Amino acid sequence: SPAKGVNSVFKNRLHPNFLNVLRDSLKREYKGNCDSPTSMIVVADGDMFQNDFSQKTGPMEMGYWRFTETRFANKTFLLNCLEYMTDNSGLLAVRSKDSKLRLLDRNRIKREETKWQFVNIGLPILIVLIFASAYIFFRKRKYEKKLTGEGKRKQDNA
Repeated sequence: SPAKGVNSVFKNRLHPNFLNVLRDSLKREYKGNCDSPTSMIVVADGDMFQNDFSQKTGPMEMGYWRFTETRFANKTFLLNCLEYMTDNSGLLAVRSKDSKLRLLDRNRIKREETKWQFVNIGLPILIVLIFASAYIFFRKRKYEKKLTGEGKRKQDNA
């Protein structure tokens, strides 16, 4: 187990010449420690979190190697990495929690089926028809006045 407070092999191991270069280029003092705690995970394999894909069955479970039919703990590792990075100690309890399905009442579904079909299908169509009719009505009214007014002026001038 690492010593308490030691998170890196390279912590406080910068060469004094490098610190001088940093100080000169940044025009400020190098700050060796961070104000708030941080976390970082480095994974050297790019395929670590990649799922394999089968033409027959689709995407396979994370960490499954189809040639040897071996299951590795990639998924568990990823979940533990996320827990470490977010520092949620209660995340494990949430993952193991059983969820209860709250099914709908079948009798009520049958009773109210036509009402909800009308609300979801008929009502939007009805609203569109009302607005389209109003738009056409007001448009006709607006341009009929202009046309009848222009026709009268031409007859009066002749």
